[in-house]
Amino acid sequence: MMLIRALKFRPALISEAAEIFDLHVASVRSLCAKAYPRNTIDSWFSDRDASFYLRSIKKGAVYVAELRRSIAGFIEVNPGEITNIFVRPELSKKGVGSFLLQNGLDILNRGKRCEILIEATLNAVPFYCKKGFRETGRGEWVSPTGAVKIPIVCMKLDRHP
Repeated sequence: MMLIRALKFRPALISEAAEIFDLHVASVRSLCAKAYPRNTIDSWFSDRDASFYLRSIKKGAVYVAELRRSIAGFIEVNPGEITNIFVRPELSKKGVGSFLLQNGLDILNRGKRCEILIEATLNAVPFYCKKGFRETGRGEWVSPTGAVKIPIVCMKLDRHP
């Protein structure tokens, strides 16, 4: 609980793209390792680098959970959708993901949408189910170049006005 009180939720800065990329890579390599084959983990970032996040950061869609001047996790929100939530592996199961999700939902609820979608990594499905999301299907996240395909679970959170 003390960790959560120390977190600060704020928009990501362009200068933080590399730190966000490094966090994303570390999170996938650690937290997704049991849910995906090694070759999928190895290819996950094969066609992207820190510049991948710049467009979303510039449009104000990426937010971070800051802990003692470093990024503990990040979330990307777009109208009606949570695109990414990833946390530092050493902070997994310490409330950072819940903190990011709640703040992201608060942002999305300002738009008064009745449902919120997410494409969850296989390992994150239990987390989202506990938060009220339900599975609506299975699919693949395809990288912008088409070179990387990651199995995902499509999930939805129904909101009632």
